[in-house]
Amino acid sequence: MKLRSMPVRLTRALLLGTLLGVASSPAIALDPSLPPSGNFDLTKWNITLPVDGSGGFSGTPLTILPSQLSAGYAYAPYFYTGVDGAMVFGVPYNGAAGGTSSHPRSELRESNPDDTLRNWKPGDYSGTHIMDAICVVEDVGDGKVSLGQIHGKEPNVPAIILRFDNTVSPARVYCTVKRNPSSLSSQDTLYFTNNIAVGEPITYRLRIDGSATSCLFSVTVNGVTQTIDMYANNSDWADVTFYYKAGAYYTNPDDGETAVVSFYHLNVSHDGDGPAITTATLPNAQLGVAYSQSLAASGGTMPYTWSLVGGALPSGVSLNSAGLISGTPSATGTFNFTAQVSDAASATATRALSLTVEAAATQVVTPVFSPAGGTYTAPQSVALSTATSGAQIRYTIDGTTPSPTYGTLYTGPGTVGASMTIKAIAYKSGLLDSAIATATYTITSGNVVPAIVEAEAATVDSGYWSLVTDSGASGGQALRAVVSSTGSPPAGGGAVYTFTLSSAATVYFHAKGLAGNASANEVWVRVNNGSWTNLNFTWLGSGYKWKRTSASLAAGTHTFEIRCCEANTQIDQVAATLSSSDPN
Repeated sequence: MKLRSMPVRLTRALLLGTLLGVASSPAIALDPSLPPSGNFDLTKWNITLPVDGSGGFSGTPLTILPSQLSAGYAYAPYFYTGVDGAMVFGVPYNGAAGGTSSHPRSELRESNPDDTLRNWKPGDYSGTHIMDAICVVEDVGDGKVSLGQIHGKEPNVPAIILRFDNTVSPARVYCTVKRNPSSLSSQDTLYFTNNIAVGEPITYRLRIDGSATSCLFSVTVNGVTQTIDMYANNSDWADVTFYYKAGAYYTNPDDGETAVVSFYHLNVSHDGDGPAITTATLPNAQLGVAYSQSLAASGGTMPYTWSLVGGALPSGVSLNSAGLISGTPSATGTFNFTAQVSDAASATATRALSLTVEAAATQVVTPVFSPAGGTYTAPQSVALSTATSGAQIRYTIDGTTPSPTYGTLYTGPGTVGASMTIKAIAYKSGLLDSAIATATYTITSGNVVPAIVEAEAATVDSGYWSLVTDSGASGGQALRAVVSSTGSPPAGGGAVYTFTLSSAATVYFHAKGLAGNASANEVWVRVNNGSWTNLNFTWLGSGYKWKRTSASLAAGTHTFEIRCCEANTQIDQVAATLSSSDPN
C-alpha cells in the first residue's frame, strides 16, 4: 500500500487568486456557512449521488435536478459544503451505481435551469466550449477518481475523462481520449503530471474549439496543455452531441475507502451564451459596520458592467459598475433588489437578490474579579462575575489566554494563596465574547501562612503530571501523576510549590490527595530540597484526605515538592499553615 499524505486545506490566495495557468480567473470568496449553491452557480447542473432514495446503496442512484440544487440542496457526506467553503463530493467504494456504469459517483452533469438536459455539438455557438475547475483530491485510497469529463450523449460515450490515479506511486493525473465514438476500447492516454499527492491543488480546463469541419479538444492541467484533433481521429465525432461532467466518479474504487474531492472553482461557458449571475445569496450585513461583497457572473464576453435595475439596497450601501456591493448600512431589515450584468456584447442577465442587515451583536460584559488584583498580606478568596445574565466564565492561571473552549470553567470562588496572574473570559451563545480580563495578585504576608493553593498552581515536570477534571476536587480539577517512578523517593517528576515567610516559624506543609488504587500509596514530599518524607496516602476511592509534614524555617521563600511512585495518584490542594490541623 502506498503512503498517502494527509489532506491539506489550501490558502485562498493560492486557490482563488489565480487559476494556475487558466486565464481570467475570478477571485471568489467561499462561505462555509452556505450550501454548495450559495458559493457555486448550480442552476446549470444536475447531480447523481452514490445513494438511492432510501439512503442505501442497492437501489437506483439519486439524481437531483438544477431547481433543487440551486435551492440549497446538500446531502452529507456525499455532497456538501466543507469547512473552508469548498463544494465537497464524497463517494464510498460500495455506493449505489446505475445506468451504463458499475461504479459509484457524486458527479454533476451539465443541464439547463428548467431541469432539462443540456447537450451541444462542437460547432454550436461559434464552437468554443470551456469548463474550468480547481479541485483537491482529499482521499481516494489506492484507487482512481474521475474529476471531469467531456461526455458524448448520442452515442453515449465518454470522449475525454480526466483522472487522478493513486494506484501508482507517486500519484499522477492523466486523461483518456476515445478515438472512435463507436468503440469504448479504442483510446489514447495523455499524462500531465506524475508527481502530485493527495491534498494538492489540481487546476484543469477542458476545452473544445469546433466547427462543421474541425474539432480540437484541449486539456490543461496545472498549466500544461495537450491538444487532440478529434475529427482527425474519426470524422464520426462531427455527429456527436456532448455535455460536461464534474465531481467525483470513483472509476477504480479501493475496497473500504471513500473518494473525497473538494472543488474550489467550477465554471462552464459556451460561445453565444450570454452572461449569468452566479451569486445566489449574500452574507448578512451588520448595522453600522462596513460591508463589502462582490457579485459574480459567468459566460458571455468579458468585461462585465453591473447595475441596480430594481428594488433598493440598504441606506448607506451601493452597487458599483464592477459588481461590488459596499458601504455602511444605517438601517436594519431585509432589502430586496435586482442586479443586472451586461457583457461586452451587450447581452444582459438579471437576478433577484436580498441583503439582510442585522442589529449589532451585543458583547458579553467583561468579567470582574472580587477582590481586584493587587498586593495582599494574606491569601484571598477570589470570585469572578459578569453582568451578563446566563453567561459562563473560563479562566487560566498559567499565562495562556482563555476562550469559550479553553481554560477552567468557573464554578465558584477559589483561594489565591500565592502570587499569580489570572485571565478570564465570559461568553454566551448568540453574543460576542467578552474582552479578556486580567488580574495579578501578589501575596506578601506578615507570614503567608496559612495559605491554601490549588495543586495545579505548581511548577511541574510535564512528563510526570497532567491536569484532570474531577468533580470531587476543589475547583473541579486536580493534578494527576501520569507515570510510575522508581526509587524511594522517586527519581523524578516533582510538583513544586513556593511559599514566603517574613519571619521564622515552624510551618506545616499539607497535601490533599488520593491514591490511584489500593497499592498506590507512595507519595513523597520534601521542603527546600531537604530530606524526603513518605506521606503514605491510602486508597480512598472518590475521596481526598490531607497528609502533612513540618519544618522549622527562617524568613524567606521556601519550596514544597511532591513526587509520586504510582501513576493515577491525584493531588487536589496543598497548604502551608502554622497549625498541625487539617486546613479544611
